[in-house]
Amino acid sequence: MLIVTHLKEKFQGNNFVYTGAAKGLHVTLFENNYLKTKNRYEAAIVFIIRKKGETVIQHDIYKAGLSTGEVWKKLFTELHLEAEEINMNR
Repeated sequence: MLIVTHLKEKFQGNNFVYTGAAKGLHVTLFENNYLKTKNRYEAAIVFIIRKKGETVIQHDIYKAGLSTGEVWKKLFTELHLEAEEINMNR
């Protein structure tokens, strides 16, 4: 199982752009992460999708909670789950 999370103590408001293409489909995704309160952030996402000469723009906003690394470790312990923390930021 893979769980991807922002840790409260390391959260930064950021902007990201991802892009990819395959088999005539090209997708660009813009993501903006914004700290709303000390325990919650908002991610606004815009998708630009190009396929067969057509361009479609979709968007979404989701809200997510922020917890410290200690809260996550306690939760895994309480659920009798083992977790390995891996920093995938390079």
